[in-house]
Amino acid sequence: MNKKITAALSIAILSAAGFGYVAENNFSAVAPVKVEAAQITDSKFSIGGVSLGMSLGEVKNILGEPARQLDDDKFIFSNGLIIEIKKLDNTVEEIKIYQSGVATGAGVSVGTSEKDLISIYGTPDSVEKDDGETEYKYYSSDKSCKIKFELKNAFVSRIKSSMHD
Repeated sequence: MNKKITAALSIAILSAAGFGYVAENNFSAVAPVKVEAAQITDSKFSIGGVSLGMSLGEVKNILGEPARQLDDDKFIFSNGLIIEIKKLDNTVEEIKIYQSGVATGAGVSVGTSEKDLISIYGTPDSVEKDDGETEYKYYSSDKSCKIKFELKNAFVSRIKSSMHD
């Protein structure tokens, strides 16, 4: 009975630390297994082939080496993508683009009309208007991530995809 309590406590501690477990013979041995961050596979939230949750290595395989690095966690690539990496697990937590030529996985880019944006993404989950600019936000079904389109004069001027906090 004492072994079961010890094993259960070990599992609880490992789970809280981000580890899973592999049990053998009804809790007689517990081996920690690191649980990796999940990559967001919904292409509506990707930009330029980069998805939220990707590792920095995966991003570099797609885009090459960054043209510039800002701080410890922000990288600017030659196509204009600005990628912010979560320091904890070295994965993408934010993707931004301010120039044309790079599209979301659904085909929206800077310069896309408001009408085309709505026909592709549908009715936004949230709309904010301020000083001549309109901001459309769309959330994933589980609310874990969002994509924001800033519009000026009825055309997309900026796109930002991020883990929802």
